[in-house]
Amino acid sequence: MSENWPVTDPLYVRYSGEWSWDVIHDLIKSWLVQNYYTKYTEKKNKTKVGGSGIETEIEIDADKKVTSLAKYSISIAIHIWDVKESDVIVDGKTQKINKGRIEIVLTGTVILDYQGAFEKDSGLNKNFQKKLKDWFFKIRFTELDSAHFDGLKESLYNLQTKIKEALHMETSYTAYNISSS
Repeated sequence: MSENWPVTDPLYVRYSGEWSWDVIHDLIKSWLVQNYYTKYTEKKNKTKVGGSGIETEIEIDADKKVTSLAKYSISIAIHIWDVKESDVIVDGKTQKINKGRIEIVLTGTVILDYQGAFEKDSGLNKNFQKKLKDWFFKIRFTELDSAHFDGLKESLYNLQTKIKEALHMETSYTAYNISSS
């Protein structure tokens, strides 16, 4: 059985104001492709119209195989509400602008032994196999932490920063990228 290790607490982007859904959606899709997340699944896409505007909930899962031992999994939950759409002319072109609230939650998990190498029937006692797996991960934790956990955490902060920049937020920087653009 694989081991799922969350790399950080969920990262939030909360914004209220004017923004472009097309820009945010294209940014997330292109970021996933540029970072080699080949398995991209939209688990949920629910929209309803109410008195205060449009409400949409979207959940995206993306996976990336890193080594034969580790795989990265990113979940992106997007909640949009109180949205009103309008057309704005920018540089002589008409663009759709959304006015409302948006919350994006990013979570990342490193999945170790996703191929089940420690679970294969090797003729060893199952209890011994489990102890061997636990021991292996314990002695290699520092290496796994610096190689995989830190890398995925930095990637998540990078995506959060890009989303903040697309929303023109003032806090569009992270500990990994102090200089604001």
